[in-house]
Amino acid sequence: MRLEQGDSFERQNINWTRKTLPFYEDIWKAFIGHDGRGTPCSMPGLNAEQQVNRKRFYQAHYSFPAKLMQVQKSVQEFESDLEKATENILDEVTQRLFQIMCAVGYIKAVKNLITYLNTVCKSIYLRRLQKTPY
Repeated sequence: MRLEQGDSFERQNINWTRKTLPFYEDIWKAFIGHDGRGTPCSMPGLNAEQQVNRKRFYQAHYSFPAKLMQVQKSVQEFESDLEKATENILDEVTQRLFQIMCAVGYIKAVKNLITYLNTVCKSIYLRRLQKTPY
């Protein structure tokens, strides 16, 4: 899949995604696919658990850029607020910092999930290559 084939978020943020997450399209192309109608390709031969894990993988992979962009924007707003901070807005700034930290925790968890599932997908893919006669 190329970002140009993606949904509105992917199409509107092509340059940012390619600069920030240069692996995004390659992972999608290698392990998820695009059926030309906006949905991932099927992967025949997976058992039910593998199907669920694959779906979690591509959902996490898809949501990762949007959450990362949200954190970047929040950090920029936070830095701007700190420059003009007064006692009146410190509670709001503290709340925003908490939201940023929650989002960073989410990003870390998704990154770990993507790394794990990427390993699983590679393993499945390599086993299939070994079984495929040429």
